[in-house]
Amino acid sequence: MSHDADATEPLVIPMREPPRPPPIPVFRRAGRGLKALWPFTAWCGAVAVAGWLYFGESWRGHALAYDDIQEVKVSPSVAGRLATLEIEQGRKIAEGDLVATLDSSDLEARIRLARTEIARLKTRVDAEREALRVELQDRRSQAIVRRISYESEGRRLRGDLEKLVTEQSGDRAEADSFAPQIDRLQPLLEGKLITADRLEDMLRKRSVLEQRIAARDEAIRDNRKELAAWAKLEPERFAEQSLETRLLPYELELQVQEAKVAELELDRAKYRVLSPVNGSVHVISTRPGEWCSTGQELAQIVVPRPGRLMAYLTDRQIPVVTVGTRATLRPRDRSGQALEGRVTMVGVRIEQVPLRLRSIPTIAQWGRLVTITVDSTGETLPGEIYDVRFH
Repeated sequence: MSHDADATEPLVIPMREPPRPPPIPVFRRAGRGLKALWPFTAWCGAVAVAGWLYFGESWRGHALAYDDIQEVKVSPSVAGRLATLEIEQGRKIAEGDLVATLDSSDLEARIRLARTEIARLKTRVDAEREALRVELQDRRSQAIVRRISYESEGRRLRGDLEKLVTEQSGDRAEADSFAPQIDRLQPLLEGKLITADRLEDMLRKRSVLEQRIAARDEAIRDNRKELAAWAKLEPERFAEQSLETRLLPYELELQVQEAKVAELELDRAKYRVLSPVNGSVHVISTRPGEWCSTGQELAQIVVPRPGRLMAYLTDRQIPVVTVGTRATLRPRDRSGQALEGRVTMVGVRIEQVPLRLRSIPTIAQWGRLVTITVDSTGETLPGEIYDVRFH
């Protein structure tokens, strides 16, 4: 290969090598290195904090709690149209206060009719009592009259019999007295010491006495037969009967009607819906004029339980938190003072955590229910959530 003669050769100028730069300080180089590594450093810090929260604070003593409240449903025990509503939402209500009344016009009509029937039955009972009293008085009077007549007839018959027996005894004695006289005069008549007329007169008198004695014996027998027949005709003694016994059927009918009215009164009480607990009206579900079926919710009453809060323990907290564990509670919005309490009851099983206490509401979470009793709550909002630290 040929070279051009006119071509210029490179000019080489010797030069000194530049001085080396001064060394960078160590702290500046370390700062630049750390500045380049800050994302990694931040990530490591976040991992450390997350690990501390998960393996330290979270499983050992942090949970969410809420006021223990009871929601009581108020419903009628009978079906009917709502007539009045005596409550307002948010108003406090005491146990036994009137909540609502149902239309009971039909029942009221039945009660009035039943009360009218009671008045009629009472009038009939009074009339029957008076009639029975008069009847018993008449029967008593008639029985007394019959008894008096019977005893009077008996006295007459016994008197007649006694008179006949007495007279008979006298006649027999007199007749017996003639026998010795006749026996004494008979020999005298045979010896013609006396006349026959004297003996005949005595015989005639004895014959008259014997006839009278025979007739009286017949009268005595008849009188005794009559007395025996009289004894068989003795009237029954009047048995006193209690008016209450005679009136028992009417009294029972009256009592049945009164029981019916009492039952209707109980049914009327069912048309008055009363508050079963002390609390505050939370929800009103119906309005006057609407039809309510049996068991339908009319309103809902919130019953707070001061001094009691409910919390759920995670699996890692269950072995640590037991009955007696101290706890500090603070409203989640940091609006109130911290509350001090202790665990007083631990649930017997694992159950599902309510939505409000879940970390992610759409993901089911499970825990063990515990009850925390605090020393003093003051005014709290039912359902308010608290942050809990167990000690």
